[in-house]
Amino acid sequence: MVPFAAAIFAKAEALRNLELKAAHRSRLSESISEDIKKASNLHPHRMSVAAHTKALELEKPVNLAEMTWHDQEKFDQGREVFIVEHRATVSFLKRRCLAAADHDAVLEVLEKEIDVVWILREEDDELTRLKYVSKRPPTAYDEAKIELWEGD
Repeated sequence: MVPFAAAIFAKAEALRNLELKAAHRSRLSESISEDIKKASNLHPHRMSVAAHTKALELEKPVNLAEMTWHDQEKFDQGREVFIVEHRATVSFLKRRCLAAADHDAVLEVLEKEIDVVWILREEDDELTRLKYVSKRPPTAYDEAKIELWEGD
């Protein structure tokens, strides 16, 4: 996580301290979001009970805990069944990183606040129906009736 934290903090500092064109600010901001997504791949992926069950029912059963977004096309052609979801949204994590006072604070966000979960598309549709897209309270999964699998 250290290289991601260093890059994100450097970009946040540039956004805070440099006079940049709007397009350059936008690219830096997008880059921070991408860094957060890539750092998420280094975290263990959790899953909903429904996603876990569905993954075991596939023609070739899959252990979602060992899969990342980059592996998805191997077992979910067209990404039609599953989605990798950030319980704390990328936009929330980005705001936390931008507000961080130093590199260590960014590192703490990346290490402790990223929570990546495999869910089914219909579970994601329910979060969207409840308007939990870029902002999501801690109760969102309960409200959407998404139960997290707690097994190995």
